[in-house]
Amino acid sequence: MKSSVVLVVLSVLFCLLIPTKAVHAFGGGPDTLKIGETEVVRNGFGTRSKMMLALYDCALYLPEKSNDSAAILASDQPMAVRIEITSRFVSQAKMLAALNDGFRSSIGGNTSAIQADIKKFSACFSDPIKMGDVFVLAYAPGAGVSVYKNNQHKGAAGGLEFKKAVMGIWLGNNPIDATLKTAMLESPQLR
Repeated sequence: MKSSVVLVVLSVLFCLLIPTKAVHAFGGGPDTLKIGETEVVRNGFGTRSKMMLALYDCALYLPEKSNDSAAILASDQPMAVRIEITSRFVSQAKMLAALNDGFRSSIGGNTSAIQADIKKFSACFSDPIKMGDVFVLAYAPGAGVSVYKNNQHKGAAGGLEFKKAVMGIWLGNNPIDATLKTAMLESPQLR
């Protein structure tokens, strides 16, 4: 009897200690997205976790698959990041704080050169955020980075340099989550 109780307790503890990514199944979103007239393909995807709590699922979309983060950041081609909120702990205020931290990390701390674009970009996140919301941050040359929330266009900001800062949040030298960066760059076709 004691061994059965011990097994149950150990099983529960094991399930609690498994990293969130192993428990949370993410299909990666759609295989393709359309940015203007260009179709981009899902490159890789993963889950942003903090303190073993899954916050959102994130997928990278590119014109063609790549695992070269520097080339992706420098590229002036259509691309997108799709974010699906998976936690009730993600709020509008926390999302804006995380984006601002991400911008600072992405460009080495000094955001003054892109501050006007950050302000326009942040305005796209003015509505409440709830679990299940889907954001697409889509870059198109000449149009900047457009923000879509649940398929509704919320606005756009910047150009190529701003796109580099936005994508650098996940793909830069100091990404918000190194494990997520690896997942976004490693599609099964690239392994």
